[in-house]
Amino acid sequence: SGDMLHFFRLDHEHIGFYSVDVSGHGVKSAMLSVILSSLLNHNQPNGLVKKKIVDFPYYTISSPKDVVTELNSQFQMTPDNMTYFTMVYGILNVFSGQGRLTRAGHPSPIIVHENGHIDVIEEGGVPVGFLEQPDYQEVEFYLQKNSRLHLYTDGITECEGQEGLFGEQRLVELLRKYHHLPLKDSLIKLQNDLTQWCQTSQQVFTDDV
Repeated sequence: SGDMLHFFRLDHEHIGFYSVDVSGHGVKSAMLSVILSSLLNHNQPNGLVKKKIVDFPYYTISSPKDVVTELNSQFQMTPDNMTYFTMVYGILNVFSGQGRLTRAGHPSPIIVHENGHIDVIEEGGVPVGFLEQPDYQEVEFYLQKNSRLHLYTDGITECEGQEGLFGEQRLVELLRKYHHLPLKDSLIKLQNDLTQWCQTSQQVFTDDV
């Protein structure tokens, strides 16, 4: 699979998180996803997501914009290698609920708050590898108690049934509908709805879900 979702501790206050979708299918996409996972999960100072500094605490957390920009410089498409990837990379303060993220060609993250209010983060730039010097943006967000931040890939929104594509709006409404359920139960409900829409089994989708 070229799709990945992961989160990891950066320090005692912050976690990093990402969702990545590598273009294409098969071994080539899977191998690039392994390389990206290694780069993003290596959170020691002087890695991609944390940098050494002289003074205490002797490291600084790289901004989401800087992380995505650096990946773009390392993974440019060439005439011999047209592989690219979309991604969301972000940082969350687990105590305050304040976060920042950068979206590069990836489906829009969806925040569902406890009262049912929806925030869809639409700001973003081109996929990683498309342009040599893209102007990526960084968006601030806030998770209240019992808010949920949903990251996903286009295998869901572009899943096709007899009535057309599943789509972002249908996904938003279902996430709102099932928000009162425990997280695991809400995702099972969503997967069942997606299966029925696409008229397939939960193990057989045309794209990664």
